[in-house]
Amino acid sequence: GTGVTVSGGSKLTVGGTVTNKGTLNAPLEITGALTNSGTVNSSLTLNDTYTLTNNGTVNAPVEFNGVTTLAGSGTTTFSSATINSGKTLKTSGHNITISGDCTNNGTLTAGAGSITMTGNLANNGTFTGAGGNISITGDLTNASTFKTGAGALSLIGNLANNGTFTANTGAITMTGNLTNSGTFNGAGGTISITGDLTNASTSTFKTAAGALSLSGNLTNSGTFTIGGAGAVT
Repeated sequence: GTGVTVSGGSKLTVGGTVTNKGTLNAPLEITGALTNSGTVNSSLTLNDTYTLTNNGTVNAPVEFNGVTTLAGSGTTTFSSATINSGKTLKTSGHNITISGDCTNNGTLTAGAGSITMTGNLANNGTFTGAGGNISITGDLTNASTFKTGAGALSLIGNLANNGTFTANTGAITMTGNLTNSGTFNGAGGTISITGDLTNASTSTFKTAAGALSLSGNLTNSGTFTIGGAGAVT
């Protein structure tokens, strides 16, 4: 088939745009936009817009090192993803699947498209959800600012919040444990936790109108407040 290969561990830096309709086996750093309707089997560093056509696939780590907007339609699969400090990834209406871990050191702004992660999410920057659903099979660790949106958040692993976690109108379902060592603010959405909830000393956990359902144990050493008309079960 059609393909481009760079051997010897080299990285090819492209100052313009890249259009891939076949198979890329070349580690690339792209200054301009990438349009992908094929398969990428090598690492990518993106500094601009990524446009998807016909469900492109990236079977390699992706580093977002600029202001990158995911455009086009369909679903893109990344093997892992890193948003660098001071950089931005906007998913817009794009659906993405990350089959490995995702580390956000910058700004990740979700849109109407879904985000599916089968690894862990480490948020060290700003994560803002919107209307699309977010599904995480691994653990979620928040060391900075994490905001859900109208879309649902499904977490199979554990949530460790060491920063500020704001739960908006979308439902949140956790199969694992929630450990809050920072500030957790609930809004109108329901929060369902199958595991244990631990609110550490000097930490604040607060819900508003949304219901809180806890199947495990509650250990509170900080400030725990149920506000509004939210039910607790």
